Amino acid sequence: MKHRKRVIVTISQIEPDRVIVDLWGSDTRLVNDFNFKLLKHLGLERVADKVRLGKSAEYIDYRISDYIDSDFRPVIAGKPKIFIPY
Repeated sequence: MKHRKRVIVTISQIEPDRVIVDLWGSDTRLVNDFNFKLLKHLGLERVADKVRLGKSAEYIDYRISDYIDSDFRPVIAGKPKIFIPY
């Protein structure tokens, strides 16, 4: 079963082929230090761009999601073009 189908089936209250997995289940995600240690442990180089500047979890690396076969991906919407900070 593909990831999207697995999530839709679960939301429909039908038993999927396996429990859905979500690594990025909260706003904290993986803090930078742990993220870097995990990449090193997996033998992966740091190549991800910062997506959440000034936070303790600034990076998202989908290779980690792929490694654990996560059914979800985080979405970073960003600021609208007309955004003016106070």
